[in-house]
Parts: sequence; C-alpha cells; structure tokens
Amino acid sequence: MRASRTVERLVLRRGEGTLHAGFQSLSNLTADRGTRRIYDALADAGVDLHLYGAPDADLPEWPTATVHGTAAPELADAWFVACDAADPAGAGALVALERSPGEYDGFWTYCPERAAAVVEYLEDMYTATAPPSGPGAR
Repeated sequence: MRASRTVERLVLRRGEGTLHAGFQSLSNLTADRGTRRIYDALADAGVDLHLYGAPDADLPEWPTATVHGTAAPELADAWFVACDAADPAGAGALVALERSPGEYDGFWTYCPERAAAVVEYLEDMYTATAPPSGPGAR
C-alpha cells in the first residue's frame, strides 16, 4: 500500500499529468476511505486519471477520469499504479499480482523507462475502448 501511495503522491505533488491505476474491481477504489480521499484529491488537482477494474461499482463523477470498466482476465488479479513524466523525477510504477488473498508479488520502480513501459502497455491495450466515467458508467 505504501508503494502505491508513493506513486500516487508523485503525481499529486505535481498537480498534473496522468495516473493509471488498476483496482481489480472498481469497488476497491471507493471501499477504502484513504484510497477514495487520495483519488478525490488527484481529481481536484486536475490529474488525468485512468481507472481500471471489473465494473462492479459506480464511481464519483470526476471530470478528469476515464474508467476502463472491464473484467479482463489479466486485470482480475493485478494491482497497479503508474505514471510517466517529462521530468524523470516524477515517474513511478507499482505492478503486483495477487497470488493468494491479500498476498501480492510484483515490483515498484522510479525508473522512467520502466514506468513509461507500463503506461505504454496500458494505453495500447485499454484506452481505445474506454467508456465514459460517472454514475452508471460501466
């Protein structure tokens, strides 16, 4: 959780940019108050949010959010946050797979090339089919 928050705060401190975040199920974004609080702050700051997960909950109407509500098998066990930046000091990513309930295996990085590779993969695989965000968006 700390690694995830560190990447989210990199973007929040900049107050701009794009953050990609996978929650396995979108309900995980709103179920935890701390997670909801930081994503409210990111949206208020104008960060371009791309949120991924099984479409099992309506999300807040964040004007900067694109919801990728999908039950894609590779997202079902994945937890990730990723941002790349023109300033290499602002890049970061966490990618983890849930191996058993509550136990994850993965990596986090502040390497600009690795963070950019994670973002590029997500954009190539999922952004072309993103539905709009807001209540009822699936």
